[in-house]
Amino acid sequence: PAFAAQSGISGVVGRTIRQVVPAEAEDWLDTYTRVLETRQPIRFVRELLSAGRTLELYAFPVTDHPDERVAVIFKDITERRRQQERQAYLLKLSDTLRPLSDAGEIQESAMHVLAEHLHVARAFFFTAEQEPEGGFTHVVSREYRRDPGLASIVGRHPNLAGEGDSHAPLVRGERIVVPDTRTLTGNALEHIAFCNTPGVRSFLAVPLVKGERYAAALGLNDTAPREWTNCEIELAEETAERAWAAVGRSRAEEALHELNEMLERSGEERTRQVREQEDRFRTLVETSSLMVWSADATGQVVEDSGTWRAFTGQTLEQRLAEGWLEAVHPDDRGPAR
Repeated sequence: PAFAAQSGISGVVGRTIRQVVPAEAEDWLDTYTRVLETRQPIRFVRELLSAGRTLELYAFPVTDHPDERVAVIFKDITERRRQQERQAYLLKLSDTLRPLSDAGEIQESAMHVLAEHLHVARAFFFTAEQEPEGGFTHVVSREYRRDPGLASIVGRHPNLAGEGDSHAPLVRGERIVVPDTRTLTGNALEHIAFCNTPGVRSFLAVPLVKGERYAAALGLNDTAPREWTNCEIELAEETAERAWAAVGRSRAEEALHELNEMLERSGEERTRQVREQEDRFRTLVETSSLMVWSADATGQVVEDSGTWRAFTGQTLEQRLAEGWLEAVHPDDRGPAR
């Protein structure tokens, strides 16, 4: 039971390794032969491809047995390895997106990282524009193609996701998983336009639903049939969310920058207007034959007036504050004050 639980393979008692995993047997036997020849134990990690698992193993020679034998202790580390790879991928994605500010560049870079990590032929974002008569037009503005032989799908793909067609799951916030496009027939193939492209054999789409509204999706194509794993689907969903958030931050920062520039221009314009008003007032004071001056709310003189000095003979120091009253007739100082 322990062997089956760790390896994912049962019914091995009495069978050779060539019988259990014929396609992988020679690689395993090479490792065990090396242990026998060197008489040295070895620790290693290897993919058990037939079971889809990653094993951590310790192989060592059995010294107290008359026959040459190798004993192996192993455990399944598939989930641990998957989590390590996931964290490494998300770190790389974050490092790639962090310095970017252009929305298109963010999407394209995210698609590049995801396609290279999953080794798929194409990765792309498509936004959803709802049509007045029903259904959606999907707009692909950016794509990343690892396989240059694939025809581009950049452009508008109208009348998708209507009720009853094969894109409807996206509207409901559900994934579309197509392991082999050749299993699609009739309307299904027609409606999933991204599958009906020369060279495309498998398709995955994960939707982005924002504010309870289907807004966009991330798509993956491959040129061979492919059983999309839960891990791959989850990475696609995580990438879509992170790229969408990065685009949102980029647009918010751009809007804030534009607002700051507008406020700065507004402040500069206001400063210019105030200075023009001050210049006009100064010109009025300096050229008028009338005595013009400025005082604060309590009547204290705070600015110079050339016409006052010329008429009264007072200096600026003599007229500041209430000094100007000295130039007024004593009988008029009370009312003037």
